[in-house]
Amino acid sequence: MPCYSVMMMLKNKNNLMIRPMKHAALVFVVLLSSTALLPLYAANENAKSKTAIKDGTVSVSNATLSFKMVPRTPDQMAAFYEGRGFPAKATNVFNEVCFFTVIVKNLSRDIVWLEPANWQINRESGENIKRLGQQYWRKRWQQLNLPKNNQATFRWTLLPTSRDLRPDEGVGGNLVLAATPGKIMVTPVFRLGAEGQSRLKLATQTIRCGGR
Repeated sequence: MPCYSVMMMLKNKNNLMIRPMKHAALVFVVLLSSTALLPLYAANENAKSKTAIKDGTVSVSNATLSFKMVPRTPDQMAAFYEGRGFPAKATNVFNEVCFFTVIVKNLSRDIVWLEPANWQINRESGENIKRLGQQYWRKRWQQLNLPKNNQATFRWTLLPTSRDLRPDEGVGGNLVLAATPGKIMVTPVFRLGAEGQSRLKLATQTIRCGGR
């Protein structure tokens, strides 16, 4: 199972710095059909959650986990990757998409499954917003003949496709969406337990693409 260590923190409005997070890794599995039949965990969990929004960043915490979603501007992402040797033909692509750094930490005594495929991400109208994962970027970089070392660097900064978080374990990475004006409605869903026998659905959070 591939692992990716990444925690991206905002240093200022124009620069990014990266800090590795202990045990930061995550893997992504499409389980919509199976999780739809799972019971919801703690129906009143949303009432116990604390939500904060500051400078566009959404933070949610409860007894089970902490969740943070930070919007990034195209200029921030271009500066970050240019500093790691990416050519302009690659960083210009970032004007077409929205980057969000997602950070999740398991605060419970059980396993929390992070699987972005199970999240609901929509426009205000209800229309689904396409999530641009590793398969999309692999094809895009091949079209641009991006060097293999640059492709590897980009891959490990993405939010992995799925990850089982053990107690007190955290993970971080970039979630990339098709460029979307206006509000984005994100409803994170997590499976809980060794077999993912229950689910925790956070309240819908409103966020916007950075710099748009």
